[in-house]
Amino acid sequence: MNSSDLRKFVSSHELGAVGWFQGRGFDGYLRAVEERVEYHQMAYRPYEAFLRAGRAAERFATVIVLAVDYFYENAYPEGRFKISNYSRFCWKTVAEKEKLLTDFLKTNGFKAEPLDVPARAAACAAGLGFIGKNTMFYATGMGSYVGISVIGTDLVLAVESEPLEQVSKATCRQCNRCVESCPVKAIFPEGYRIDPLRCISFLNRHAPEPHKREPSDVRALDRWLHGCEACQDVCPVNKGMNHRKKVEFSDHLDLCGIKVPNRSSADREFIRARLPEISGEAWRQYVDRLTA
Repeated sequence: MNSSDLRKFVSSHELGAVGWFQGRGFDGYLRAVEERVEYHQMAYRPYEAFLRAGRAAERFATVIVLAVDYFYENAYPEGRFKISNYSRFCWKTVAEKEKLLTDFLKTNGFKAEPLDVPARAAACAAGLGFIGKNTMFYATGMGSYVGISVIGTDLVLAVESEPLEQVSKATCRQCNRCVESCPVKAIFPEGYRIDPLRCISFLNRHAPEPHKREPSDVRALDRWLHGCEACQDVCPVNKGMNHRKKVEFSDHLDLCGIKVPNRSSADREFIRARLPEISGEAWRQYVDRLTA
């Protein structure tokens, strides 16, 4: 098998964008984790897991990266509580495509397994796009509403250039809309760095995190029940993207115990009636405050 065979399979099965690089560690990522002490105390992901992720790709000949478009809609009716595209479609859509690719590699006699690595750094190293000021990865031709799958394999593929862990674009460096749009000012004024202890999306998708991280003013949460895509919704790069809507659509979502219809928003009364179903005190308090 060669690179042409791989690209043909990805294209014919509409898996997304694909790139690769030789197996290696993520030294820049590891330095950043060491420097940013807030990542040393994350309840959802121990510090040691961050360190393992920075070295996980070293034992593979090639690291293959898929960027998968998960965008569906961003219509949020006034007065209802918002659910992000990420929460609704990202990982189910990515998982299906990741399995197709790993099965294809295994069928052809190669080892293949998903890797827990710094996904945005891997996508940059594979030449698939760049990092925006909001720290999101932007895939060429798809924008930032993309999930990233990283697969390690013993298949040897030619690599054309030296991989970079972070790529930026002048388009983003000259713009500040994402920084200005963040409801809780989680993006640093100069961009390219966020405070995860303020980010709404981080807050309401990781229920085990300490509840004290909540913004003091509940209005700052901007009705985000699960996820937050404010910085992506205003981004000029995302405007005009031709999303193909090849998402995996499940009827219902399980938001830490609440079964809700897979829609872009949820009704207040519906959510209030199901507060006792929420698993985890931190997220129960979050939803209680948000919908009070």
